[in-house]
Amino acid sequence: AEFLSDPNGRLDHHSHDLIWRHLLSYKPEQIRLNSNESLQPESLSPVVLVAMSCTTLLEALEALIALKNVGSDIQFELQKQAGEVTIQISDAVNDLEYSRHYLSLTLQHLLDLIFWLTGIEVLPKRIVSDKNLTGLFEYEDKLSHIIQPESNLAPENQRAIFNAEDLNIALRISNPLIRQVLEQQ
Repeated sequence: AEFLSDPNGRLDHHSHDLIWRHLLSYKPEQIRLNSNESLQPESLSPVVLVAMSCTTLLEALEALIALKNVGSDIQFELQKQAGEVTIQISDAVNDLEYSRHYLSLTLQHLLDLIFWLTGIEVLPKRIVSDKNLTGLFEYEDKLSHIIQPESNLAPENQRAIFNAEDLNIALRISNPLIRQVLEQQ
């Protein structure tokens, strides 16, 4: 459990699968993460502190993705076009034995982080995945109508699509000077 002591550490595929295998060996039906439980203040890393210092939610998401991708097997990409912002995950997620769980937890964490940064609920307008993202986390109660399962989806097309204007929200805590200092670290 050495990787758990480093808040900036990245888990490799094997470690992700070990954690999920261990959790699911108990009572899988009781593994349900509720809103705001995937993000705790004590888990804030410099990556989240950089996001907190951004001016808008979109800027924060761009910074989070850029920093999260450093040293990670599973990459995220943020694309802006025609009034939409798409967050897409690389097909490396499909190398995980528990990719469905990883995607569900990632989505719950993203929604919790957005709420934590803005104080309001900002939801994607559409979620496209070839995985069954139901039955694991609370978000599905709010998002079941926008989750679009696609069985023939290309592996690299797992994505959440937001209205661009929904991400142009000023953050409650924004400090460009602190951001400059943190980005130098």
